[in-house]
Amino acid sequence: MHFLLKVDDAQKGVDTYAEHKTVLDRLGTVWFGKFGTGLSRRISEISRRQLESGQTTVLFLSQRARVQYCGRVVEILSGRYHGKCLPRDTKYIPKYYRDQPCGVWFRLASLRPVRSSELMNISLFNDPTLRPSHRIMRPLIYVTTPL
Repeated sequence: MHFLLKVDDAQKGVDTYAEHKTVLDRLGTVWFGKFGTGLSRRISEISRRQLESGQTTVLFLSQRARVQYCGRVVEILSGRYHGKCLPRDTKYIPKYYRDQPCGVWFRLASLRPVRSSELMNISLFNDPTLRPSHRIMRPLIYVTTPL
């Protein structure tokens, strides 16, 4: 399982990628938060087991109806479906939202532009016969891809 998060720079007036990349380059990891609802208990458990087993987990970032960036997830912190949370180590969060609880946080060990070849086989986690549609995309969807 991987994650595809819709990002809107205009909403906060910042370059989301650049802000997170700066923290990552300076400190080695960065927390990437998603406002709104967190992960369901089922998705939290699947992702926890996946990370514990050492399986690669990726956060893809979509901006302007295009998947543009991706990062390797090393930890996930979720406030559950309707809760919010904030990591203890907030120095790993960009300043523009460092004090704002989110529904889910992804700790990334890398962040870079995505290669078009990586997008060829992205499909929905719950129905691998379907590809994500960026026109009607929810803020966070679960995807699968043979990386």
